[in-house]
Amino acid sequence: MNINDYIDKLRAKPVREREKIAVIATGVAFAVVLVIWLVSFSEMNKNENPEPASSPVTNQLEDLKKNIGDDKQSIQDMLQSLPQNADQNNAPAANPQSNSSESQNQNTNNSQNSQPEIPQLP
Repeated sequence: MNINDYIDKLRAKPVREREKIAVIATGVAFAVVLVIWLVSFSEMNKNENPEPASSPVTNQLEDLKKNIGDDKQSIQDMLQSLPQNADQNNAPAANPQSNSSESQNQNTNNSQNSQPEIPQLP
């Protein structure tokens, strides 16, 4: 029997009967997929080593802690490698009153020298 002949026979049947056939075919296809899924799921569980259920989460948390520790060490290394004079440039910024008067003096001196002021990073 050809598939085209079968489709022609289905088209000739009443709508209620075609709907009934469609529901049955869908149910059978769903049952086949469900059985395959259940069998593969049970086989997958058999092959795994018996570990606690939270093992993947625990591993991810341990990896995250390790990465944070590595990043912290990297930042500390970068801060230590900065030149020592950068700390001296930041020392006047600790006193805001003296800083404002010094910056006014610097602005006056800079305008007299006609050299552009180079901003310092905090």
